Amino acid sequence: MVWSDKVLEDLPTTKSLKVTFAYRLEFFEKRDERDKHISRLDAEAVGTAVQQVDKDPFEEHRFTDNGDINLGDESGKLEPAIALTCGDIDGHRVATAASFYCFEFLLLALDYFESFQRPCKSDYTYWMTERILRTCKGHLKWLFGKEYRNVPENPSAPHCWVSGNVIDKWENNPYLPSKSLVEVPFQIIKAGDFYARHKEWEVPKEVGVAVQAWIKELDQRNKLGCYAFPRYSNEPTHSFYFTDHVFIWRAIKSAESLGFKSKLNISIPTDGDEGDGQPTKRAQRIQNQILKRFTTGNPISKKRMIAVSRSPAHNRFLLRSKDSGLFQAMDLGLFDKPGAEKGDGIWKNKIDTWRNLVDAQVSHEDNDDTIWDEPMRFALAFIMSQAGKCMNRLSQDEMRTHAMSVLIQSTWSSGLFPGQLDANKEPVLYDDEVLRDTYWAFSFEIPYIIWKYSRPASTVHDAPQTQTDGAKTNEAKADTERLKLLQELLESQSGAKGSNKPTIYSMKHSFPFNNVVDQKNIVELSDEWLYNEPDFFAHVSTSGESLSLPPSDEESSTAYFSINQRERQRVAVVDVPRTMDIKKKSLSVKDLIIVPDKPSDLQVFMQQKRFPSKAEKRFCASFSSRPELNRAYHQTPSEQPAMEAFSERHTSYDKFFAEVTAAELNKWTTELHLSFYALDLFRSSNSPATIQKSPFSFQALSGDGGARRLVRIAMSFRFDGDFFNRSWTCHFLECNPRMASDFYIEDEVKALLLPKGLVVSNEKKDPWQQRRVLELLLFDRIMRRMQGCTADILKDARLNA
Repeated sequence: MVWSDKVLEDLPTTKSLKVTFAYRLEFFEKRDERDKHISRLDAEAVGTAVQQVDKDPFEEHRFTDNGDINLGDESGKLEPAIALTCGDIDGHRVATAASFYCFEFLLLALDYFESFQRPCKSDYTYWMTERILRTCKGHLKWLFGKEYRNVPENPSAPHCWVSGNVIDKWENNPYLPSKSLVEVPFQIIKAGDFYARHKEWEVPKEVGVAVQAWIKELDQRNKLGCYAFPRYSNEPTHSFYFTDHVFIWRAIKSAESLGFKSKLNISIPTDGDEGDGQPTKRAQRIQNQILKRFTTGNPISKKRMIAVSRSPAHNRFLLRSKDSGLFQAMDLGLFDKPGAEKGDGIWKNKIDTWRNLVDAQVSHEDNDDTIWDEPMRFALAFIMSQAGKCMNRLSQDEMRTHAMSVLIQSTWSSGLFPGQLDANKEPVLYDDEVLRDTYWAFSFEIPYIIWKYSRPASTVHDAPQTQTDGAKTNEAKADTERLKLLQELLESQSGAKGSNKPTIYSMKHSFPFNNVVDQKNIVELSDEWLYNEPDFFAHVSTSGESLSLPPSDEESSTAYFSINQRERQRVAVVDVPRTMDIKKKSLSVKDLIIVPDKPSDLQVFMQQKRFPSKAEKRFCASFSSRPELNRAYHQTPSEQPAMEAFSERHTSYDKFFAEVTAAELNKWTTELHLSFYALDLFRSSNSPATIQKSPFSFQALSGDGGARRLVRIAMSFRFDGDFFNRSWTCHFLECNPRMASDFYIEDEVKALLLPKGLVVSNEKKDPWQQRRVLELLLFDRIMRRMQGCTADILKDARLNA
């Protein structure tokens, strides 16, 4: 290719270039001059090439043109930095998962070659061992080196070039997948697994910096401190995947083995404080927590088992194609019973919830291998058959043979495994650029699985330990037997017949979560971490946002912005801390009430960051002589439309009621508006004619020398809270033209929340702090006020009849 000077000048600035390839098809009827430009190899040349390859594989450049890109010094004086890519078949794309399984495959190869006695330097096994070591060290240098990928400085960047530079504006690129929870864990696991095999490797300090940066970022995803980490997504609800948490556990376990336990202790800011410096991540603690969070009941089998994914809407018990990592974690002891010793069988010391999940796979209707179009499902079935478990109607032996046959026969001519299959189990390319990384991840994971799990289940071990020469020889023999087994599988028929035993598929891949919620356990909800946190805790409004405005009606707007100084308004806020954060035995309303110096200060107060430990529940009250003065300030951008509608209904004297619940979104909203008439005997100055367009007036009657006037009173309240009544915000608005000039809001709020005659127990919470109780108290106030005003009107009418 020849680049123009303009392209080369712009490249440092744009950091990208666009290449367009054009092809022309020509037909040749006979050999002519143009034909000589077409490259050809005759049979003799091919035979010579084969002989040269057989002579010494390391002298041929053909064996070095692969997916490892050398970015370092070629002189041999310095260890080169090596990027593991998808190869030139896809532009040397750097895919995180594909790179991870490529690295893990190299470690398996390293174990194999090191199982032999150290030969002389001219031996094939020596050169392969040295080459793998060089590649692994070079790749770790590429990952953590400042000149390349630089994970410590860019832990959040999932996409980079071969040089290690982050792809600019990847967040807005529709062809690149979104951020992943396992981006950094994969890199830390690489370092930990390599160090487990070569203790002499000097761990770079940059690995520790990367661990600390990752932990800080991870804590921002920690839901309610429950060690539950939702995926990055724009969906309205959070989704949690067990495999993500398993890789996080493995990464923390690797960080501990690398000597970076201190990097796992960070200072967690709590409610605006500087942080308490408590240790936040330990492998053992996370292991216990994730098993607890993902263990739930299966409504069909009536057994408790691990769910591979959870959300407020569903629990999934069907293993996904990306869940092969669970079996790797099983080898590392994630599912071992505490204190149990390993027996002859690999399942003897495993917890029941994990075994129940694996055993349930045979009952899932989606485990029909005739409809599988992902080779990774065959790889997963192969793992299960090697572990002595059935995936579907086929027996273990039948599935082992069938799965291996499909995998081997579906490879491309280049030897690569595909990431997708068609209806005939033939390899196909991805049809969506977003699926590219997943495609190549499967391509590199499948050979890793075949190598790791092709041994009988009883001989599968954890990370390799120091072996004697005899043990290494036995391992080499086992590898030879494994290769013989692979050859037999290739020679067997691909269409293995299934068992004649009828199988009834009764389980779907997931179940609605509401079907398995214990409705009796509403007060102490163990799965509260699944649900979204209320918006008023998660976001803060900024001063640049528009505020809730009064009615759009021109007359009302004019009246609002030209309020007479004699108009009266009083506002107050009562914040109730979380129960566990209350140090005193109880807090009275007097202790909790906040009265702004002026009503406009309420806006500033509502836009401050809100913390559950200080304001788990919030009651905002506004009393005024005119409805336009009462305003419900939104705390978040998402609340603004609802607050505007709420204020509009109050100003318009609407009669309105609505209660909306959305369990999946963790929302519960209640809104009530009522208005009624009251008798104004003294023509209060707080009720000018502009308040009502058509005021009602009575003629002077006998026995009474003065006129009476009817004025309107509007009373409204709105609750916004979570579905399980943990936290809420209540706005109460009251418009009373007869509002007294000496109105004392502290006494009014106390009388509203703690009315006379209300029996108060010695509990830590006052009754009004319960949402349903406060709703009744507010409704009772409205009804009593309405009844009293109506009685006054009727009484006056009778006296003057």
